[in-house]
Amino acid sequence: NLVEKGSKRIISSAINSYEMLNNKIFVINESGFLSVFDPSTGLLETIGRPGFYLSKNMAKFAQSQDGEIAILDSSGGIYLWNGEDNIHPVDGGAKAIYFDEDGEKMLMVKENDIEILWMKDNPYQPFQKKSFQETILRVTSPIEDARWLYRDNAHIAIRTADGVFLTEIDGRGGRNTVELFSGKTDEILTSPQIPDAVFFRQEKIWHKIEL
Repeated sequence: NLVEKGSKRIISSAINSYEMLNNKIFVINESGFLSVFDPSTGLLETIGRPGFYLSKNMAKFAQSQDGEIAILDSSGGIYLWNGEDNIHPVDGGAKAIYFDEDGEKMLMVKENDIEILWMKDNPYQPFQKKSFQETILRVTSPIEDARWLYRDNAHIAIRTADGVFLTEIDGRGGRNTVELFSGKTDEILTSPQIPDAVFFRQEKIWHKIEL
């Protein structure tokens, strides 16, 4: 159960997954309903029951710069909520999801694909429209993770069993993909606070690649 500190009032029970985003608590209960609790008002709002796949693994949540909420359930299903309308399914088969720094695009990491969903119209060529989904990269070996390079929100760092790579999202004339590091890694990270770097971990040691 989630309870309010001090008063011990039950906010929600039979919880499957939860996350705090922008000072609000998002909850998926064991019946598959998504709700949001606002501690400042004490109100719990039920958003909907879009058909989450529920298991012992918690769903993952992400929030864009504009406040849109993305949820990745334990089967890889992706759902979006814009704060007003009902939550709706977007896609499936994803391992991870990340918004870029401006909330213009959502990165979707799949087993062998890197895809992005445009959250807004792209004002630059090739002028992708809002809700347009495109495959950026397709490989034969499994993709273990990928992250935005925040320097321009137009490149993606990718980790596979073979190493760390960087690819561009602009497909005009073909996309360039370069190898940043060859070999096994355990994790990669990027940060808006250090936008020109890709970090990767090998066991307990972190390394930095400056771009």
